[in-house]
Amino acid sequence: MRMLSLLLLVGCMEPAPPYDLDVTSRVYTGERDIHVRLVDSTGTEVIHHEWFRFERAFTYGVLEPDRRYKLDLFLDLNGDTRCDTSEPLWRIDILDTAGPVAIDLDTAGRAVDGCAVFGPN
Repeated sequence: MRMLSLLLLVGCMEPAPPYDLDVTSRVYTGERDIHVRLVDSTGTEVIHHEWFRFERAFTYGVLEPDRRYKLDLFLDLNGDTRCDTSEPLWRIDILDTAGPVAIDLDTAGRAVDGCAVFGPN
């Protein structure tokens, strides 16, 4: 009985920082790499231009409480590892984190400009 009470208590607790950043998509998947950059409100790069095969979802446990972030992503359609304006690009503001953040790329607005944050082409 004591173990069951402990499991119920742990299951009801709020998540502790660092919080998860979950990114999902059903449309933008498959044989493409997604490039990720995350910068906090002080200008510190939390994720410095990482890329990997995008298979519907990924998670980073990096968000600190009460901070703002800028998340930049692009889907590398031609496989050249460089961002260009013909590829899907997102620039997402994350405001004052107080818990895990979930982003659905299928509903998030795409950016028309922002490749410069990923370095020279």
